[in-house]
Parts: sequence; structure tokens; C-alpha cells
Amino acid sequence: MRYLIAGDLMLDVLTFLEDDISYGDDNRATIEFAGGGVSANVAAWMTVAGERPVLHCAIGNDVIGDALVADLTRQGVDVRAVRSAGVTGAVVALVHPNGERTMFPSAGANSELPVDVIDMEVNAGDHVHVSGYFLLREHSRAAALHYFAIAKERGATLSIDVASARLIELMGRQAVLDALRGVDLLLCNENEAMTLTGLSDHRSAAEELARHFPVAIVKLGPDGACVWVHNDLLTVAAEPSEVISTVGAGDAFDAAAIVDRKSTRLNSSH
Repeated sequence: MRYLIAGDLMLDVLTFLEDDISYGDDNRATIEFAGGGVSANVAAWMTVAGERPVLHCAIGNDVIGDALVADLTRQGVDVRAVRSAGVTGAVVALVHPNGERTMFPSAGANSELPVDVIDMEVNAGDHVHVSGYFLLREHSRAAALHYFAIAKERGATLSIDVASARLIELMGRQAVLDALRGVDLLLCNENEAMTLTGLSDHRSAAEELARHFPVAIVKLGPDGACVWVHNDLLTVAAEPSEVISTVGAGDAFDAAAIVDRKSTRLNSSH
């Protein structure tokens, strides 16, 4: 199966806080720079599983974009980057002492990815994964909807991670559900699942999402993940580990879920 991914490539400015924030004052922190963006992260993690995904993204006319593309290419991603006159997207991620993160994204060139960028790429049997940010942000929504339409028209399967509870609220949960019709695999965290369904617990939210999508996986952080299958809630526990940072953790999960043959079996038997 060939995997086509459309979405964001970002520079991550990771700020590891040593203490709680003291607003209006200096704060002790360690700062690191890394490649990021939901779509780029998913593509990078797919290479760990032995795949060579195709990533369609947009970068600015700057050395940062060039460096991010070169890094992904070295990892085995087939990067198809459109260059814009703007700047490459970036996100400041505050990583709190408990590993949780707070994000401050600036889409930059990501907002300029062409609507028809995957039109000549998708064939029957391919799988298309689209960044949820492209659907939830108004400036790129038309592109996301077009990618959905092309995937279904050509006989490809389709997945999306809905990415942000806050952006679901802004777009409106019914509008989001309507836009997601035809998606084969929906990925979301617990808060996003409850926001998307209007329900107050992950079990009920997962059951409701199962009415809309062939496979809907709800990520539960330290409690693992769950999916409603054949009228039963299947929950898989997380492996115990030391949490250093949760930045990109959901993207790594998405890559495994998309490539994992268990997802294919769930999709075909639901």
C-alpha cells in the first residue's frame, strides 16, 4: 500500500520548563529545535515501520524549510514540498515538568499548500492521511475537503486525526462531523472525542463515533487507547514509560495505527 500524507511541516521550538511559569519574569528552561508538524511527524514515524510515505507540504523561501525537507528525506520520506514566498511554519511548544505540552503554532507557509496538490498522485488502493488542522482552520479547509473528495473518488482509503478540541469548538462539532463523512479511520484523543460528540466520557464518545466511522480510535494518554468494535469497547493499555515530553506522541501513535494491519482488519470487519 502507498501512503500519501497532506498537511503541515513545521519547525518545533521545544521549550522544556524546569518549574511552573512565573509570568512577567525570567523562567529556567532548556530550548531545543526539531522538525515537526502533524503530517511530517506521521510520515517520519511511518519510515520506522519500513514504509516510504509521500508527504505533500509547503515551506517558505528560507533555509529552515530546506533543512526540514532534507532531514525528512534522510529519514526515508518522499517529500513533495511546494515553496511559497512566506516563511516556513513554526510552533513554540512549552513542555511542562510533567511532560504535558502547551502549543503556540504559526501556520506560515502551511496555509499556502495548493488545493489540487494530490490530484495526480492518488490511485485505487492508496491510503491518504490528512492533518486535522487543515480541516479545522478556515484558511485551509477547502484544500482538506478537496483531498477527501479526491481520495474517495479514486478508491483510496482515508484517515484523519482531528487534532484540536479548541478548533472543533470553533468550527462547530456538527459541521466537523459533516465534513468528515467518508473518512475510514478517525483518530482523536479523549478530549477531542468528547468535544466532537458532546458526551462526557470516553466510552460513550467512542460508541457514538463508531456510528459515524468504520474505525474510530480514541487515545487515552497513560491509559492507552480504545475503539468500539462489534458492540464492545476494546481497550489496549499503554506500556509503562517515563514521560519526558508528549510533543508528537499522538502523531507517532497515528503512524502505527495507519500502518498496522490490525487497523485494516478492523476496517473490513466492522
